Amino acid sequence: MSYSATTPTERGSEPPLADQRQPAPPAPSNTPRPAPARDSWDTAAAWALRWGPIITLVVLTGVLCWAYGHVFAGEPNGDDNTFHLGETRRIADCLMRGDYDFWNTSANGGYASGYYYQLLPLFTPAALTAVTGGHLLFWFQLCMFLPLVLTPLATYRGARALGATPWESAIASVAVAFAISNSRWGHGADGNFSVGLYTQTWAFAAFPLALGRGAQWLTAGKKLGAAVAWGTFVGLCHPFAGVALGIAFFIGVVLPLGLQPVTELLSPPWLQQTPTVTDANETPGAGLRMFGRLCLLGALLLIASTPGWITVLVDYAGFGGFPHRVADEVGPGLKGLASWQWSGVILDHGRKLHILGWCLPVVLVLARSKYLRWVWPPALAYAALLSVGPHLVTPDDLFPAVRFLGALQIVLAMAAGIGIVQVGKLLWRWAERTPEPFVLRTAIAAVTAVLLTLVVLPGARTQHDRVKVATDYPNNRRNEMQQFIDRFTELPPGRKQALGGAENHWWNLLPYVYAERSALLQMGGGGLQASPNYDFLWTERDVRKKAHLYFAPYLLFARSKADSIPEGRSIMQTEAFELRKIDDGGLVAAVAVTGRITGPRKAAKKAALAWLASDAPMKDEVMAYEPAAADLPSSKGGTVDWAVETPSAGDDPDVAAQVTVTTPTMFVARVSWHPRWEVEIDGQPAQVVRVTPDFPAVVVGPGAHRLHFRFHRPSWANVSWLLWPLCGFAGIAIEVWLARRRRKPPNAPVTARLA
Repeated sequence: MSYSATTPTERGSEPPLADQRQPAPPAPSNTPRPAPARDSWDTAAAWALRWGPIITLVVLTGVLCWAYGHVFAGEPNGDDNTFHLGETRRIADCLMRGDYDFWNTSANGGYASGYYYQLLPLFTPAALTAVTGGHLLFWFQLCMFLPLVLTPLATYRGARALGATPWESAIASVAVAFAISNSRWGHGADGNFSVGLYTQTWAFAAFPLALGRGAQWLTAGKKLGAAVAWGTFVGLCHPFAGVALGIAFFIGVVLPLGLQPVTELLSPPWLQQTPTVTDANETPGAGLRMFGRLCLLGALLLIASTPGWITVLVDYAGFGGFPHRVADEVGPGLKGLASWQWSGVILDHGRKLHILGWCLPVVLVLARSKYLRWVWPPALAYAALLSVGPHLVTPDDLFPAVRFLGALQIVLAMAAGIGIVQVGKLLWRWAERTPEPFVLRTAIAAVTAVLLTLVVLPGARTQHDRVKVATDYPNNRRNEMQQFIDRFTELPPGRKQALGGAENHWWNLLPYVYAERSALLQMGGGGLQASPNYDFLWTERDVRKKAHLYFAPYLLFARSKADSIPEGRSIMQTEAFELRKIDDGGLVAAVAVTGRITGPRKAAKKAALAWLASDAPMKDEVMAYEPAAADLPSSKGGTVDWAVETPSAGDDPDVAAQVTVTTPTMFVARVSWHPRWEVEIDGQPAQVVRVTPDFPAVVVGPGAHRLHFRFHRPSWANVSWLLWPLCGFAGIAIEVWLARRRRKPPNAPVTARLA
C-alpha cells in the first residue's frame, strides 16, 4: 500500500485534527477606536457655553445704550427727576462753597438736603459737578443713564453669586433688563421717566448684586464684606429697596426651612437639581448656621445704614412725612395684582406675547435649583405686601406698598431667566435620547432664538420710546422758558409761584437749577419729605395769601390763564407766558403771637391748618408750638430794615436781617422750621421759637439789632457716613477670622504630643 502526500484542500474542506481548535484572540492593540460621529450641535453648544454669555452681555449693553441714549438730549422727563436735579444743583453749590450743612433753598420754604431723604444718588453728580466746575446737567444725565445700562451686568454678577451658570445668569440679565410694567412705580425706565424715580433706579440697579452677595454669605459663609457694602448701597439709595432686600434675606432663610418637606414632595425624581455652592451646607445644623449668619448680616447692615435713619429718629419733629400720597401709591390690592399678572403688565408691557409671564408657571414646575430659594419666596412676600397695601395705614403714611413692585419685577424676571435655561437643559438632554437629536436640537435652538427676539426687540423699543426730555414737548416752549430763566437772574429776591399753564416740573424748578430762583411748591423728592411746610403749601390755594406768608411775590403763568391770576405788575411777557409780581410779606417779618398749639403731632397739624384757613396769616398773627417760652409778645413793635437769604459758605448765616424794635417783638424767618435752626442776636445765641405754619422765630428786645438765622447740620450726621465702609471692612475681617478658625486643626491628644 502506498500513500501520497495531499493538502487539506485536496482532501476536501475537512481540516486536520489539530485545526479543530478555536483561533486565538488577536493581540491587544494601542490604536484607539474611532470616535462616534459628533452632532454638529455639540460643537456649537461647546462654543456657546464658553462665549455666549459674554457676547449676550455685550450686545445687551449696546442695545440699552441705544434705548436710553436720548436722555442726553435735555432735561429728562419725570417730576421727581427735575426735583432731584434742583437738589443736585444746591448740593454742588454747597460743596463748591464749603457749606456742609446742605440747607436747600430750592422749594417748599427750604429744607435740609439728604437729612430725611436718600443722598447718595444726588451727591455723586453734585460732587462731579463741583470737581469739574460745571456741566451739572451732563453729570446728572450720566448718573441716570449708567444705572439703566449697567443693570444687566449687576444682574449677571448677582445671579452668578447665587450659583447660577453663566448662561442662566446671562438670560436672567436679559429678563431683568426688559421686565417692563405698565405701572409708573416699576423698576428701571418704568418709573424713571414717568414719576422720576431716579434714586429708586439706582437702588434697583444694584439690587440683584446685593441679593447675590447676601445669599452667598448666608449659604456658603463667603463675601460678607461685599454683602454689607452692596446691601447698604441699595438701602442708602432708596430705603424701600433696602427693606425689600432685608425681606429677601429673611424669608430666603426662614421660609425654606419650614417648607423643605413640601418642596421635596413636589419635586419629581426625574428632575435633577443643579449643583450649587449651597450643596456643601446641606448638613445637619446648616439651617441654624444660616440663621446665625442672617443675624450677623442684619446687624452690620443696620449699623452701616445709620446715616439713612439716625437723623429721622433724632430729629423726627422736622420730618415732613407724606401728608398727601397719590392714590395708586398704596398698591394694587389682591384683585388688582392678579389682574396685572393675568394681563401681563408686570413683566411684559409693550409685548403682544407675554413671554416672561408665561415662563413663570413653567419654570415654577420644572426648574429645580436650590438657589431659586432666593427669588421665589421673596416674590411671594412682595406680592403679599402689594396685595394688602391699601389696608396698611401708618403715621405720616410711611409705607407705600407699591414701592415693592420693582423688587417683585426683578426677582420674577430672574426666576424666569434662570428657570427657562434649566428647562432648556432638560429638553436638550431629552433630545439626546431620541432617534433624531439633530432635528430636535435645531427646533429647540430656533424656538429659543425666537423667544429672545420677541423679548428684546419690543422691549428695547418700549424703553426707547419712554425716554423723553423737555424739548420733546412742543407746548413746553423750552426757548421761552429760558428767557424767563435769564430774566430771573436780574430780579430782586423772592420766591416764584408756578401757576396755570406753567405748573409742570420744568417750569417750576429749572429757574432754580439755572438761576437759583426758588420755587414755592415742590411735590416730590426731598422737598416733600424734609419740609414740614409741604402740607400747608399743598392745602392753601389762595395765591395772595401764599405770596404774603411765604415771600413768594413772583407769579409765572400761561397768558391763556391770565383771567384767573391776581392782578399785579407785569414784569415780562413772551408769546405764551407772563411773569407778574404782587405784594409779599417779606422774608423776615414782625409777628404777633395770638395763641399756642399743643398736643401730639397729628392734633398740632390739624390746629395749624385751621389757623392757615383763617385771616390771621395776612395780619401777621401766628401761633407758637409748645414747648415755648411763657412770655411771648402778643403785639408788634418793630420793623425790618432789610433781610436777605444768602447762599451761605461754611458757618455764614442762611438768613440775615437788620431790625429796629420799640417794644419786645417776635420776628419770624419765612423758611421751614427744623430742630437744628440756630439764631443769634448781635452775635449772641438766642432761643428759637417754632411758629405757624412751620417757621423759626425769635423774640427781640428794643433797639436796632442784626439777626442771623443759621441751619447747623450736626457733625454726627456727617460722620455717620463712615460707618458704611467701616462695616464693610468689618465684614471682611469677620469672614477672614472665621475661615482661619475653620482651617485650624484640632488639638492633638496629650499622649500624641508627649510622644
